[in-house]
Amino acid sequence: AAQEEEMRQNMEELQATQEKSARKGTEMQSYIEALNSSAYVIEYDLDGTILNINNSFLELLGLDREEVVGTHFTDKLQLTAAQMKEHERFWLDLRNGIQKREVNTYKVNGVSYKFQETYTPIRDESGTVYKILKISNNISGGKQH
Repeated sequence: AAQEEEMRQNMEELQATQEKSARKGTEMQSYIEALNSSAYVIEYDLDGTILNINNSFLELLGLDREEVVGTHFTDKLQLTAAQMKEHERFWLDLRNGIQKREVNTYKVNGVSYKFQETYTPIRDESGTVYKILKISNNISGGKQH
């Protein structure tokens, strides 16, 4: 009887944990949806190649996903040679887990856009950085989302 009671309590605890996990998952999905509707988001691999871009960013730039995914972050970035060197250090810091913020100007189809950007290293379960998340806000005064 004692073992059955202990088993019942363990099952109740497991069910409560599963319910809490499901609520957290739903809450996290809501955060992601809010982020995607209020900011411009890009995911990069550790070398700066675009893995994913949200629809808001694509709509603002007037681009198709196929035109963007797989391209390098510097493809639309207006950088001098010295800035390119700084960006090498910038990406090394990101790969080492250091969050970065900066303002960048991109030229897409003849239109310049200026963004305030936050780059955040994303870690796996073991703490290893495996991709970079960029959240951008359009500060160019041009096309606004």
